[in-house]
Amino acid sequence: MKKNKVLVWGDCILDQYWSGKSTRISPEAPVPIVNISDTNMIAGGAANVALNLSSLGMDVTFIALVGNDRNGDRISEILESNNISLRLIKPDNYKTITKLRVYSSGQQMIRADFEDTSISPTEDDIKKILIDGIEAFNYLVISDYQKGSVKYSREVIKVAKSHGLEIIVDPKGKSFDKYYGASFITPNLKELEEFVGDISSKEILRTKLQSFAEDINCKGVILTMSEKGILYYENGEFTDFPTNAQEVYDVTGAGDVVISSFTKALSCNNDNISAVKIANNVAGISVKHIGNYVASLDDLNT
Repeated sequence: MKKNKVLVWGDCILDQYWSGKSTRISPEAPVPIVNISDTNMIAGGAANVALNLSSLGMDVTFIALVGNDRNGDRISEILESNNISLRLIKPDNYKTITKLRVYSSGQQMIRADFEDTSISPTEDDIKKILIDGIEAFNYLVISDYQKGSVKYSREVIKVAKSHGLEIIVDPKGKSFDKYYGASFITPNLKELEEFVGDISSKEILRTKLQSFAEDINCKGVILTMSEKGILYYENGEFTDFPTNAQEVYDVTGAGDVVISSFTKALSCNNDNISAVKIANNVAGISVKHIGNYVASLDDLNT
């Protein structure tokens, strides 16, 4: 339990949910009018990974871009109330990424995104806020949503490895070279296929998964496959972990749960295979719930 300090780096999103009844159509356009009666705000993206890790008892420090605005303050309040230390980068003119969802009778009516990914951290930001002092941590978790926070990642990974950190990455994008040298990487099937191409058969999948791991020089690949569970690759060996979920209601945030519970399991001195098994079990619990699920210590023993 001494290996408990984790640095979470990635894209921070404020998820807003508005809900109410809809009983008529607008006279201005053929769209429903929703009379909002309830609102809720959740720290999403990489912030949800930080929340999961904190809930699992890890000592968490969170690094991301946020705006010097009201929504950035809301995210800070949510994370700090969950005992998460913050090292936030607040560039001039940057606005906190926000996703607003409007619901009526359980049905999503519309989603409005507020984001500008043209602003990103400078190399000096990364050095001062992320690299300096990185030796104090045991784990670096990178949660990349391709919104601009994850820059100069190869350099960061190289420094983190030199200090003995385990680096676990939840990737995004068509080029995974930026994660070269990470300890573990957790793509889903769609993300992997965007990078390696056709994986229409089990044989092709395993061949390309092995080549993928070798190309990016990682120790292990945790391939999440929704209702099919997890396929884990390490050192030429594949291990299948079928999902334990009897019913799948919502896979939102399941990847966050996997990377968080896997990291926690490693910190408790589990071997890699056992840690993936635990992560798969907790993911099976998370998909039984609607919306982002925050894992608990009790889930680890299920």
